[in-house]
Amino acid sequence: MNLFDPSHAQWWADGLLRASVQGGLVILIALLVLRLLPQIPAAAVVWVWRIVLLKMLVAVVWPLSVEVARGDTVPGIGAVTGRGAMLWPAMILGLSAVGAVLWLTFLGLDWRAAQRLIQSAKPSRRSPIIAKMRQMATSLGLNEVPELYESGRAARPMLINARLVPWPGTRSIIIVPSLLLDQESDSAIGAVLAHELAHLKRRDLSWAWLSTAVGAIFFFHPLVWLAQSQLRRAQDEACDALALQTAPESAADYGRLLLRIACGPRIQSLPEPMAAGVVESF
Repeated sequence: MNLFDPSHAQWWADGLLRASVQGGLVILIALLVLRLLPQIPAAAVVWVWRIVLLKMLVAVVWPLSVEVARGDTVPGIGAVTGRGAMLWPAMILGLSAVGAVLWLTFLGLDWRAAQRLIQSAKPSRRSPIIAKMRQMATSLGLNEVPELYESGRAARPMLINARLVPWPGTRSIIIVPSLLLDQESDSAIGAVLAHELAHLKRRDLSWAWLSTAVGAIFFFHPLVWLAQSQLRRAQDEACDALALQTAPESAADYGRLLLRIACGPRIQSLPEPMAAGVVESF
């Protein structure tokens, strides 16, 4: 099967153009609606952006067209005549393949960095904090209680999807900087752990594969970058709300600790399908 066959290239180019135009319009509409209705809960905003990204992914292969205001159909690459009708689809397919390979290459480099961070972590022996985390996991209805690890190399707490790396005995772990565990109160650490447990409860790491797939295909689309940023921010806000419901007594300490983390050193982001951290959207 020749992926660069003219018919395949034409199909991909038409689908990519259609999805880019439709997706861009949907993103702009979503931004307008959310700006006009700021009272929408963060958990609902997350679903708005997930649906938007899913629509873009489906539109690449789904033979739909957008009707513009005067009733016309947005033209595809197939509307080009002459030599361009054969050249442009092949060029677009080739550029898409190169872009996707580069995207996945950078993702792989981040993955290696994440593995080194995990290997530097050690199981935490802080029994009161571990007991508090297990209690919160139970109150959230989680069947799985992550293991707590600490690391001197981590700059902020994060939930790690251990199923994507060779880590025996568990499917997910939470890594917290050793410095935070040494300097912050158990109340503040408990709220941070509640935030990470909220990511697990909401299956944010599983849903992150959708954003990753859309980003690999539409790496060139600035509105997709904006939608991904809005999605990450909404996820963090939804997890903050759930964390404060789980540990309401820690609200003041949690706010102070979030400010400390946000003002701390910037670090290389870990690949989103693998990890989710506190204040990742800032």
